[in-house]
Amino acid sequence: MRQRQGCAMMMALLVGCALIWFLVAYGVFKLGSMAIEAMIPDADAVEVTAPTTTGTNTDTKVVAPTTVDEKLARAGAKLARADANVEGTVEIPAEPTPELPRPTIGEVDAEAEENRLIEEALLARSHKIEDCLITYYCCEKYPHICGTGDGLTALGGEVLPGVSCAVPPGIPLGSTIMIDWGDGEIEYRRADDRGDAVRGDHIDLAVPTHDEALELGVKYATVYWVEEE
Repeated sequence: MRQRQGCAMMMALLVGCALIWFLVAYGVFKLGSMAIEAMIPDADAVEVTAPTTTGTNTDTKVVAPTTVDEKLARAGAKLARADANVEGTVEIPAEPTPELPRPTIGEVDAEAEENRLIEEALLARSHKIEDCLITYYCCEKYPHICGTGDGLTALGGEVLPGVSCAVPPGIPLGSTIMIDWGDGEIEYRRADDRGDAVRGDHIDLAVPTHDEALELGVKYATVYWVEEE
């Protein structure tokens, strides 16, 4: 009986020693793990900002660890901002406008010489009117002082500002009218209209509006006219 009691006590002592050893070993393990984690910080928990140096000190900002969802949300926000910046700064170049070929100096000179010869030929066979009275009438289509307002010339065509002019009966309709204003340039018109008040050394030039006709008033110039062949 005494021998059995001694064996039981020995077993209890061994179990107690083993439990104590296990607890000590577990405590040492936990303490070591905590020490290692303290020495090696979590990379997700540290966010290093741009260093600000004051003397020899450098500041580092530490933020709390983020979850995977938070990281994805931040990445999405950065991509959205990047897209917005690209869309706001990138310009789509417009298609270049094709340039028409420009005439060479020789071509310009040739055209100018041709125009000069034509003008000289017209003047050579033209009739000259010194100090011709120049007035203006409009193309507005309503009855008023400028005419009936139908917008038609005596030849039956449309009154064209800058082209048409009314001439007295002594000038045949269809003739070319050349007006020398004395500035070196000659203005060309076509005699395709008549006017009740257009008599003698007088021609009436068509302009777009009645206000413009009144503003231009009355002028005098040297006029040449050439009957169409």
